[in-house]
Amino acid sequence: MKKTVLDAEIEEVFVAEYCLLCFYAKNIIGNSEDAEDIVGDVFMKLYFNHNKIQITQTTKGYLYQCVRNGCLDYLKHEQIKRKFVEDAKTARDLYQQPDNNNPLDQMISEETQSEILHDIDRLPLRCREVVLAKIEGLSYQKIADKMGISVSAVKKHTAIARKTLCKPH
Repeated sequence: MKKTVLDAEIEEVFVAEYCLLCFYAKNIIGNSEDAEDIVGDVFMKLYFNHNKIQITQTTKGYLYQCVRNGCLDYLKHEQIKRKFVEDAKTARDLYQQPDNNNPLDQMISEETQSEILHDIDRLPLRCREVVLAKIEGLSYQKIADKMGISVSAVKKHTAIARKTLCKPH
């Protein structure tokens, strides 16, 4: 395959600037391999899109700007990935059932249950009765019938209990 003038120009810029651009990118993102990928992508885009690109500054300045933008995109993407991983770990931890064969999980589970029951015991009598009935799985209507109060009163006691239980000690 015959080299064109464009190929020679891009190769000349590549040879002259590649190492410095990689160093520049590594200083921004802190990772040599990804820095090289970013710089390589910039040169690939320059080569394949040369007829669409209008450089209004020096070629060197344009390349540094493209590498900087590529690094910022990379960092933004990494931040999104880290947040996703943290959210996934949090969700897993929240929904993961404790291993009842593991003494530590069992102890934590027992302590948590003990704390919850202690907090429920501190509720006003009617609120406590409503919460315990809800734990048993009774509907608002069944609780109202059992306690001889209206459904709206059950909902009121539930709201008071929820507010009290959610309040930090």
